[in-house]
Amino acid sequence: MKGRISINEHFYLTSWALIGGGASSDLVWDVMGGAGYQFNDSISAVVGYRAAGVDYENDGFVYDTVQHGPTIGLVVRF
Repeated sequence: MKGRISINEHFYLTSWALIGGGASSDLVWDVMGGAGYQFNDSISAVVGYRAAGVDYENDGFVYDTVQHGPTIGLVVRF
């Protein structure tokens, strides 16, 4: 799922949530929430917080981790 809610002409809130697994891992997930500023029809900037996790195990190798932290980005639509 992915969403965007406009607060006014320039400011907006955005988020996404992804979940999967089964093919190469038991579970994979990714969530993000942020706020953005729309400069024009093509360019915006966003700041937020993102967390992603992986639960993988194969032949004794275990990779079970969660990474999280602040994000900043530039969005260009063309």
